[in-house]
Amino acid sequence: MTHRFAAQTVALGTVLDLSIAPSARERIFVTEWRGWWLLTTPDAMDRAPGYARLFLAAGRAERTDEAPNGAAAETFTAWHARDADRVVELEVPSRLPHVQGRLLRLGYRSDKWARRGQWDDYEHDFSERGGAPPLLYTDRADIEDSSAALVVGGDMVITERGIA
Repeated sequence: MTHRFAAQTVALGTVLDLSIAPSARERIFVTEWRGWWLLTTPDAMDRAPGYARLFLAAGRAERTDEAPNGAAAETFTAWHARDADRVVELEVPSRLPHVQGRLLRLGYRSDKWARRGQWDDYEHDFSERGGAPPLLYTDRADIEDSSAALVVGGDMVITERGIA
């Protein structure tokens, strides 16, 4: 199955680390993605469990002259409890065809509910309630060479309070 990176996304924070299970007996802890963007779609909070999507991407964002508006700005405001103040462009791969396994845990840093730049670290364990963890797809077969990823499926939902 091939997935595509969403054309419009909303910044939730940055990745600290993650753990995936490529198989029932193997666990991989990824720290190389520290500082990657943690993004979601403008309709993320409206999606049913299993249909929410998180995008992870490396790269430098270029600011545009565009003013934040529409569903993406509304989602940013709901997540961060403050208005969006900029729109940026981020170059990302167009396809995410390689399944890496189940995402067991995600650590991220966000300034949600705080002044811009006042960061807190969060850790989400997708198996803590006995639910099905989402799948992790990447743009490259070798996870170490990847520059973009998608988290989708399982029982994951995205709410104003965070990732559940």
